[in-house]
Amino acid sequence: MPPPSGTPKVRKSQPPQSATPTLSQQQSAAQGPALPSKPLLRLPKDESGKYIPKRRKLENGYKGGNNIYELNRFGADIDSLVPDFPLFQELGSIEISALIMALKSLIPGEVRQALDKLALLSSNPSVPIMLSDCPELITALGELGLDLLNSLKANRMSNTVDVMTGDAPGDELKDDEEDGKDLVTKIFEAYRSWDESNEEVVVQVDDITGEPMGEALEIQAASDALNKVIGEKLLDENDIPIRSNKNTSSSLEDEYSAKTTIGFQHYDALFERSKDEIENLNPQAGINKGKLQTFWQEALVDRFLCVCLIIRNLSFTEHNQPVIVNDEAALNFLLSTTRALALDSEKLFNKSFSAMRRWFSLQKDLITLYGNLGLYIKIPSLVDALVILLLILSFSPEESPYHKTANDNEFELDFLEYDPTKHRYLGCAIDAIAKMITRDKPNKQFFKAIFNYNSSYDGAASNSNSTGGNNDGPDSVVIDKKFQVLHSKLGLTHPYELLTRTFALTIAALPRIDYKVIPKALELRRALLQQSLLVTELIIVDILEDPGLAADWASASNGVITNTLLRTAFVLGAIYNPAAAAAAAAAAAHPQHHHQQQIEINPFERITVRCINILTLLGEKAMLLNPAGEKQNPPQTKPDALTSSGSQKQLLNRLLAPRASVGLPDVENVLSALLISTMNQTVVKKLCWFLEAGYNYVLSTGPPAAYATSSPLPSQVKKTANGATVNTD
Repeated sequence: MPPPSGTPKVRKSQPPQSATPTLSQQQSAAQGPALPSKPLLRLPKDESGKYIPKRRKLENGYKGGNNIYELNRFGADIDSLVPDFPLFQELGSIEISALIMALKSLIPGEVRQALDKLALLSSNPSVPIMLSDCPELITALGELGLDLLNSLKANRMSNTVDVMTGDAPGDELKDDEEDGKDLVTKIFEAYRSWDESNEEVVVQVDDITGEPMGEALEIQAASDALNKVIGEKLLDENDIPIRSNKNTSSSLEDEYSAKTTIGFQHYDALFERSKDEIENLNPQAGINKGKLQTFWQEALVDRFLCVCLIIRNLSFTEHNQPVIVNDEAALNFLLSTTRALALDSEKLFNKSFSAMRRWFSLQKDLITLYGNLGLYIKIPSLVDALVILLLILSFSPEESPYHKTANDNEFELDFLEYDPTKHRYLGCAIDAIAKMITRDKPNKQFFKAIFNYNSSYDGAASNSNSTGGNNDGPDSVVIDKKFQVLHSKLGLTHPYELLTRTFALTIAALPRIDYKVIPKALELRRALLQQSLLVTELIIVDILEDPGLAADWASASNGVITNTLLRTAFVLGAIYNPAAAAAAAAAAAHPQHHHQQQIEINPFERITVRCINILTLLGEKAMLLNPAGEKQNPPQTKPDALTSSGSQKQLLNRLLAPRASVGLPDVENVLSALLISTMNQTVVKKLCWFLEAGYNYVLSTGPPAAYATSSPLPSQVKKTANGATVNTD
């Protein structure tokens, strides 16, 4: 009987199927054919079956698929919107007195803010800071720089408060976290302990006389003794060489004696080492990042360099230059920094992260300062003059003009020409030496004593007490033991090496060209040439005393210097501007109608006169070497023999064979100068005198007489090819 329609049908229960396949299912799957896997992405292949990568052409300015120019623009926008410090146009109104008080407060944050603002202000020439209106600013900068320098020399790497006060609160702070105290608690406890340790001393004095009374005398005596001990200790720890006294001179001499060499690294060497430091990104040893001491160490060096930078920027204003030099603190800071860099450079930057770059920056700032302030600097001591000279010579085109020959025991002189693209600070070096060596007492006497001091060679006994062995004159300079110790540590290997290096520095600006075409660079280099040739002439006239050294200079590299001087004077002396001559004649005829600046007839006239003066003066000094120097018998040839035997020109050239040692010109040069109607009269006059002096020198008739404008030559008036007359005197 069938069930009713409303009831559901009941099915038989089946065993549940397992989620894992059974053994029979695995065997059937293994025996069946495997379905091929379909790749998600079909990649093209070449004939060999290798995949072909996708390529697209990159436009200019794209690196790695990114537009570098757009990213650079975005980065510049971000930097401008979120600067690390306010820009100059965002500073608003600035109160100089507030900056001065911030520098004197010695609070680290205030000092940093003041230095940042002053660096921005001094670097903007549109808003100059006149130090005559705020003389306390340069004093505050000088005192701050001296304290920072003393801390660097003493290797005290801490904050500004500790640097300035020595025993101020904060000395007890150490970079350790073992006690579990935070920084605020440490600072509070340090200030409290420091305040409790400083007890006040009350001294009772008379109301009328103001003298101590009773027990106050003993208290005052004890206080004076304590202050004396503390003062001597501070002098020993923070010795400033400029203010050194008898108590500290012996320690300084011992310190200098312990050093092997002193001086400054050459510009090229510092440049290469700074470049390697940037490329290698190799930090100096002994620096532990993340430590509080490292932060203050870097901050101390940065603030010291910032003070140098601010003073350098202020020195570019002409009205600020005498104010800076007349300030005692600023001048002491400048001289002390120069001496510290020459003697204790390792202490200044041995623990700095980028030591070479900062060393390089400081050395460039110092030479710029001496170039700007050299006209007003009065060098206080002979040691300071030596250190300044070493700084100037470190910016010469080459470290030493002496080069080894094939025989290692022999050297030859070779004066290198400077490259404007490479030696960028040669102009500052020449500017510094030109301004300081031309100043009268005492700068000129100091440099003369340094150049003529020859302690390492013969004559040491005569030069040990004075310049040139003569200490009776008013211009003599006493050479102390400290200078002798420093001079012995210079590592000099040749007599009068400092004088030769200075001559190489000043003569390097003279271009070694054939002058077929007057280059534009000569016009741009005109001011530098005038200054360098002025120093060269001064060295030869007032400082050079050894005729053998003058002969070495004249004959260096087969007479390249004398030939260059002669060629320069010969070519530049013939330049003549007819339009300028006509304008000058019209201005002389009608002076009331010509008020504008006149055009020079020969823009290189001063350079021409300097070159011919240097050539004749150097030859005159070199000719003093004969006959005592060469020890040869004078020839028996008389002056009349020139006209009695053969060609006058050939005989004269034969007699002038040793002219390269004194830089004598050829006969053709003198005749060519006489044939050019526009030749400078000074060039013609001195060439004729030089030829006659060389003629007497070759015939060993004695040293040449000093050249005088009033003394006529044998031929006073000579005719040129076109009939014009040239007055040779």
